Amino acid sequence: MTGDRTATSTTVTVTGHSVRLVPFMDVTVSQSATLPIERYTR
Repeated sequence: MTGDRTATSTTVTVTGHSVRLVPFMDVTVSQSATLPIERYTR
């Protein structure tokens, strides 16, 4: 899992390996989400 934050948004990425259904076949799965940062302003 990695994360990154800018002044206006946050991004989180999760990477892992799926269960092997076929021997010697390694599959990497990755998903990421980016959302705006909530800020209080007057």
